[in-house]
Amino acid sequence: MNQVKALKNYVADSIYSLSDQISIMLKSLSDTMFTAIGIVLASFIGALFKDKFDPNIFRIGLVTYGFYVLIFPLIYNIS
Repeated sequence: MNQVKALKNYVADSIYSLSDQISIMLKSLSDTMFTAIGIVLASFIGALFKDKFDPNIFRIGLVTYGFYVLIFPLIYNIS
């Protein structure tokens, strides 16, 4: 009975740990998505403040954010 109880506790602890890790990853993903929306809007507004719409400013903002997403959420957090 002690072995069964120990196994049951081990499985419960493993499930709890996995649940916590998934919650942390989902929070990180939602934070990244909110940041993406902010970056796109900020780049668009920055491009609009020129006399004519400047797609280069918009492009620079999006490429910079793309590098951020590649480095931090994908490579750093997943590893």
